[in-house]
Amino acid sequence: MAFDCMAIEVGLFTSVIATWESNEQFTYGYGYIEMLSSFVNGIFLILISIFIVFEAIQQMYELYVFSLTESDLLAYPA
Repeated sequence: MAFDCMAIEVGLFTSVIATWESNEQFTYGYGYIEMLSSFVNGIFLILISIFIVFEAIQQMYELYVFSLTESDLLAYPA
């Protein structure tokens, strides 16, 4: 969730930068920085999703011991 929020913040920040006027260093303006940051955000989110998939696959093959106590059994029907 934090990574998604960070991606939104970066997108908002670069949208503000894209509105800046051109100067002598960037004669065509800052419009391309928005496209570049969108690409980087996309790659970053794809890498995070691949990591989540690998963690899920690893979790499926691990043995998990599940034990219920009496208080758990009383809480589930409610």
